[in-house]
Amino acid sequence: MLEIIPKTQVQPFLLRSLVLYLGVFFLAFSLIGFFVLQMLASNAQESIAEAEDVLRAGKTSQERKLENTVLGYRNKIQDFSSFVAGQKDAVPFFVFVEEVTHPQVFFREASLTVFENRMVLKGVTTDFRSLGEQAASLEGREELVSWKLSEVSLSKGQVVFTLELLFSSKLFQ
Repeated sequence: MLEIIPKTQVQPFLLRSLVLYLGVFFLAFSLIGFFVLQMLASNAQESIAEAEDVLRAGKTSQERKLENTVLGYRNKIQDFSSFVAGQKDAVPFFVFVEEVTHPQVFFREASLTVFENRMVLKGVTTDFRSLGEQAASLEGREELVSWKLSEVSLSKGQVVFTLELLFSSKLFQ
């Protein structure tokens, strides 16, 4: 057919093609995103199902045995801690003895009763003079309530003795 009025050639509209391509891109992106999210959701459901199975199964015998062992150690530690907390410190007794001991006096045996604040020392010295000086160093000490020198004897050229010390509570202050 013949056209009487010539028609102008319509050029493709750039905006229309851009909108078309963007629409196709968003459709493809949405479909891919949908399938990725479906896969992630199914993986999460499987993980939740496995965790629920583990929780329903409870503890294994090995886990129960390990838990009992740990609880046993915890109880032992608590018992020991309460025992140690109830003990008096013995260091002040020995610090005092170290301060007042005469250089020529040697203690061979020490018996300490912390709850009674009492210490019994068995020792030796070279002569009676150093034993007398040791006794004089104990006189008037405020840390001591009383002291007693007993079982003094000579043995192989040395003076053997027993010294009993009764401490006051000031020793711990």
